[in-house]
Amino acid sequence: MLLSRAQYPVIEKLVQRTFRAAFVGREYPGHLLEVDVLVSAGNAHMLSDLCFTHGKLSRTQVIKYPIQPINYVMIGVISDTHDNMEAMDKAVRFFNNKKVEFVVFAGDFVTPLSVEPLKNLECPLKGIFGNNEGDKVNVNRKLSEVGAEFSDFLEMEHDDRKIAVYHGHNPNILDALVKSGKYDIVIAGHTHTPETTVEGKTMLLNPGECCGYLTGIRTIATLDLKEMKAEIHEL
Repeated sequence: MLLSRAQYPVIEKLVQRTFRAAFVGREYPGHLLEVDVLVSAGNAHMLSDLCFTHGKLSRTQVIKYPIQPINYVMIGVISDTHDNMEAMDKAVRFFNNKKVEFVVFAGDFVTPLSVEPLKNLECPLKGIFGNNEGDKVNVNRKLSEVGAEFSDFLEMEHDDRKIAVYHGHNPNILDALVKSGKYDIVIAGHTHTPETTVEGKTMLLNPGECCGYLTGIRTIATLDLKEMKAEIHEL
């Protein structure tokens, strides 16, 4: 696609923030740049609905672009922040530095105010409520500012991996999700204890507590969806 020099930095920032895409530009006469958008296959269908109009994204026509295969799809996983804004700030900086494709939140913000640090997240946010959300309506109102909306359960598919997200406060439901064999990954929280176990084809991933209130240790996780490799990180 052709972009003016004025459009280029605006478009680059928008696409990189939303899709984790890379740009390869070639200069042409008349202050134009031809740009290839290199985006993972998992996001290709989303980007194909977008075109550039006066430096803004609008869903009006399909853009032609090459898709660049990638060797990993790294996502971030966080749970049980319990209003610890300082810990959330550290987690957001960690995920931004890791350049994760998106972040999954496994419940327990507690109050709407603790959504605020997620405005600095440089990737999409997905997630669910925990058992300590006192005002789900206003939590979702704040989440709308970062383009997210939570419910009590999330089922999604990304990079050919089927993922379920449930807080885990009913252990029978969590156990049923893992043993169903329907999902490649089940993400949970609630126990405040990091866990990475595999039963059959299903990985259960609990990132532990970001807040650090119960154990004294603040932890989050990353997950490589291609290699099915999870890692717990202490903040």
